[in-house]
Amino acid sequence: MSGLFNNIILKINEIIKFKEYRKNMANCEIEYLGSKYGGWAFCPENIDSQSVIYSMGIGEDVSWDEALIKNKNVNVHGFDPTPKAIEFVKNKNLEQFILHPIGVASINGMVDFFPPKNTNHVSCSLIEKSNNSSKPIKVKVETIDNIMAQLGHKNIDILKMDIEGAEYEVIPDMLYKNIYP
Repeated sequence: MSGLFNNIILKINEIIKFKEYRKNMANCEIEYLGSKYGGWAFCPENIDSQSVIYSMGIGEDVSWDEALIKNKNVNVHGFDPTPKAIEFVKNKNLEQFILHPIGVASINGMVDFFPPKNTNHVSCSLIEKSNNSSKPIKVKVETIDNIMAQLGHKNIDILKMDIEGAEYEVIPDMLYKNIYP
């Protein structure tokens, strides 16, 4: 019983920390960069060339990343193991965009990654869905804390995450590990 009680206390503490974090962000003027399809809103406060930016789930639209690089002179670390996304980014030849051809998950290792049934689409998923192919490919995934350790980052200033359903495991993992971008 005490193990369950400790887990409940940990979850309550995570919720309190997250609420405090959100309250601090409420006073920020939000800025939108990128295309209508691939753009994102973010808080530009205190973002400069030394900021740590992670863009998880690239697909075939890096308009937000390009605009952020141009407007804030930052490096952007992009994460996507999707073959089409990797090829797309390589053909863009973006300076200050560092591609990491790995997925983000709540575990480290090799996992099944399901391509879309429609080969014109780009978004693969760790989650088997009706619009995905039944023939998965194997991709490498890492937890955010593992990625941060490998890159020597102590914190993340901006985290853009569009990872096709995997965020439902990644976000609780981040909260549990006290990672608050």
